[in-house]
Amino acid sequence: MGFLIQAWEMSQQKFTMSMKQVVTNAGDGTLENEESVGELRQFFSLIDLQTMGRLLEECYSKDRRFKFDARGDARRGYAFQDLINEMGRRLGYKVENGLNRGRKNEIGFDGLWKAEDSSHIIMESKTSDDYAISIDAVIGYRDKLIIDHKIPKKKCSILIVYGRDDKMALRNTVRGSSENQNIRLISANALFQLVKIYCELKTDVVLKQISNMLRPRDYFVLDNLVELVFPQTDPEIDAVEETDEEIDNTIQSINKQKPDTKEPPKKTERSKGPIYNIVDDVFPDGCETFHYAGKKVVATGYYIVDTDEFVVFKGSEFSSTETNSCASSTKAFRQRLIDEGIVTDNIFAKSVKFQSPSAAAQVVYGGSQNGRIMWIDKEGRTIRELHDT
Repeated sequence: MGFLIQAWEMSQQKFTMSMKQVVTNAGDGTLENEESVGELRQFFSLIDLQTMGRLLEECYSKDRRFKFDARGDARRGYAFQDLINEMGRRLGYKVENGLNRGRKNEIGFDGLWKAEDSSHIIMESKTSDDYAISIDAVIGYRDKLIIDHKIPKKKCSILIVYGRDDKMALRNTVRGSSENQNIRLISANALFQLVKIYCELKTDVVLKQISNMLRPRDYFVLDNLVELVFPQTDPEIDAVEETDEEIDNTIQSINKQKPDTKEPPKKTERSKGPIYNIVDDVFPDGCETFHYAGKKVVATGYYIVDTDEFVVFKGSEFSSTETNSCASSTKAFRQRLIDEGIVTDNIFAKSVKFQSPSAAAQVVYGGSQNGRIMWIDKEGRTIRELHDT
């Protein structure tokens, strides 16, 4: 075990080395041999997000305290490259590290990221726009990888990660390229924010959103951008209006399922929100089982394709808290479920049918949710993927 790894394991939360010190203590500090490069990459795989964020910023900071000497400044770029690749791993990609120094007859990409759907990202990193980037060279890496059958031609793109772009030189270079539609540009800080979000939430939905964000998409049609930025918004929920007659029918359906121990609830004022009914604990033929994708609760149910209704199974969890996005109508229905004994100790005591997947997700979660992406099957596929065209 090298000194750098020992230093991390001994201090961790109190780790104060600068990036310059980290590089100096990785093997012989040259980053020109397997020992030093291997120890640096192992160190990056161990550090927490707070340390990662601090060291990342030092890679492109203008502060003289963090600058390497003239001969060693290239090492800061190598460390930056390896740290970006580590962020790719933490976003769920299988990452092949690139070369720190170019070698004859070898492809000189900085990183090759493979997603679960077998799509690939060729990552190129630059600490700042002080150093020119050759888009043609990066495209050449991609073409060579395709020729060598290392990546699929139709499922690959280029991602350029930069520390600083003060003069907008990188952006202008990409804009001027004939391949700009196949290239994404993101700052290291923005990429780090995505890593933090995913590490905090750890959901397949968030991971898919991030993956879609890092790959080129056509935003000429703004629907694509709205879907990406506001995935939890489902306007059909707020548009559902419950009439007085429907409220009465809902209450009567619930009353038939329980002992007549108290007076039926009085008719409430007209309101908006998901309508629900108690159903038998029988799984109908032709229906599909799904589970809730968020980590806040564990809930399962089945989707009725013909009517676009969703049944939450008895035994599913019910969030004890509600978010700021939780509509007043949803809060009222959640409270009604508790008052009627349909939810006890934050568990569904009966199977409940909602008039849409989103209505079910909102009530289970206690906040704004898009059920068409929050209910997923055992393969991780959403209702939207399976049934929306």
